[in-house]
Amino acid sequence: MAATQHPEVALWSDQEPIAAEQIKERVHALGPLLAEEADAVNAAGQLTDRVRDALTATGLWRINFPAAWGGPQMRIDDQIELVEFIARHDASIAWNVMILVDGGTYASRTGDAAVAKEIYPSMDLPTSATTFPVGRAEQVDGGYKLSGRWSFGSGVRNAARAVCGFHRYDSDGEVELGPDGGPQLYEAWVPVEHLEIHDTWQTTGLAGTGSSDFSLVGEVTIPATHMVKALTAPDTSLPPLARYPTLIAANQLGVPLGMARHALDAFHAFVEKSRNTSTKAAKTEPTVLAAIGEAEAYYRAARAYALTTFGEVSDRIFADEDLAPAELGNMTATLTLVARLCRESLEIVMEAAGSRGVLADNAFDRIYRDMATGARHLLFRKKTFEIAGRRFLAADAVSLGELA
Repeated sequence: MAATQHPEVALWSDQEPIAAEQIKERVHALGPLLAEEADAVNAAGQLTDRVRDALTATGLWRINFPAAWGGPQMRIDDQIELVEFIARHDASIAWNVMILVDGGTYASRTGDAAVAKEIYPSMDLPTSATTFPVGRAEQVDGGYKLSGRWSFGSGVRNAARAVCGFHRYDSDGEVELGPDGGPQLYEAWVPVEHLEIHDTWQTTGLAGTGSSDFSLVGEVTIPATHMVKALTAPDTSLPPLARYPTLIAANQLGVPLGMARHALDAFHAFVEKSRNTSTKAAKTEPTVLAAIGEAEAYYRAARAYALTTFGEVSDRIFADEDLAPAELGNMTATLTLVARLCRESLEIVMEAAGSRGVLADNAFDRIYRDMATGARHLLFRKKTFEIAGRRFLAADAVSLGELA
């Protein structure tokens, strides 16, 4: 049985409470704005000020702050649906969002609301996070001196906080070891004013995520309390959304789901406008009908799997119940299979659209490039099934980072 989370002093009581359902409603009202700003986001390589300000006003960055601290503590299945809605308008905006909402999860891992309040004086602070390559934290008076460079810093250009991976070294230069005898991995909040962002994200897919390398410049020292051991195994003493390593990645499923739905919506519109050489409506062609039926089936199966899996997980963790090894395996398997089904759904409609589907003046072009880029992420690659298999068998507690 997981440790019961007793309510603590609501240190964020100076902020007006926003319920999870209210946040969802506010984000859904932004659909037209997200669609309107999509081109600008992808051209800029980051969220535009207009998008970031609008999302901040909804309370979106709060969704993973625990209820015990006065946060919305949004269910995982609701987070997936929310990210999916955003991705139906633009995948890059959605990718930024699913990263930048993680502040509450990382804050929860301090296990101390007062420390979390030091790092997050407001819950409305978007957070970028990347672990590898691992930086260096040297013990000095007053804490740890930090240095390092990290890759794939999605959302870092829009972040108010950055969480990065480190190994810690004592004053004699000896690295701190973990239980397995290897260097202990820590995650630390680094001051964003000391970040230098390197223009390494040169891609046509998910261009608006700004997933560039960045490094620390200047003298940067933080207190030891602003570092936590990386979560590589369940810790049921933490608030519900922070207990299991896979949970922080689950809302990422909304991105391929949203892209697949966007492609299907675009294909329906494409068919309505298209006619074959005999002037018969294209929507009556057997190949088109089969494509719509098959692609919808793949998407709907993927969506049902994602929402069922993480709906059940949300029920369990909010009821303060531990997850069994098979449930941990199923969570990881869901991440990879859902993405593969969404890619297949997109391929079906692209084939049915024919040569016109590759033209840049329709919605398929960007969706296809975004899906191809997102598919390279570790979570969505076939080898991640190995983690699922290990967890189904309770073989060990291998983490995603160990396969990176």
